[in-house]
Amino acid sequence: MVVGINCFLPEFVGHFGRYLVCYRLQEDQGLQCPQAPAFTGGFALVFGCMLLCTGSVLYAWRGLYPSEDDGRHPSGSPDSASQPVHVSYLTAPYRETFAKWETERLLRKSCITLLAAALPITASPALQLVSLASVVLASLVMYALLLPYKDNRWNLAEVALLTTCMVMIFAVFALLANDLHWGQSHVVQLLIIAFTTTLAVVICMALMFMTIRSLLHEHAAQASAKKAT
Repeated sequence: MVVGINCFLPEFVGHFGRYLVCYRLQEDQGLQCPQAPAFTGGFALVFGCMLLCTGSVLYAWRGLYPSEDDGRHPSGSPDSASQPVHVSYLTAPYRETFAKWETERLLRKSCITLLAAALPITASPALQLVSLASVVLASLVMYALLLPYKDNRWNLAEVALLTTCMVMIFAVFALLANDLHWGQSHVVQLLIIAFTTTLAVVICMALMFMTIRSLLHEHAAQASAKKAT
């Protein structure tokens, strides 16, 4: 259930967003919403179904966390060895006060997927970017103020990644503004595209390298432990 919710809830929410896509074909024409229900209150029905389904999934997600009532998370420092694997997976990286912080990441992914589906870049570029910037900025402020991870290096890494996301969003804003301006420069457009692409590639490669290195260190430690026993 942990893996399924992590993997499929954002995509599931994104499918609802496709019913909310609206665009205008001509300047003097109203908004066209071809996927939305045609009857009165169709938008409200889509929103209601989306909130109901998402709330049900989040309720099940909340039940996966330990609580003092069910004995999985006794008062004081929890013994990770006595906890279920999924409990340790969800709570181990975070401080005890923010044990349920993984929910923030799940909601952030769901919001980004919903915005990308409901506000496609081809129809509502500025509105999509503003919405994405708002979600990223909210996460950035929360991480910077609350520092939920036990290891401060991960707090700094998360803040750095979210800051980079904001820079990329601003770069795309600049690209759109430059494209619409009468004094646009083709060279500047290429530089912005190259800069944004380089940021994404470098970060992905660095994260892949760090993940592979951590896996190799983990396997080496397990092998050493087996030899010692």
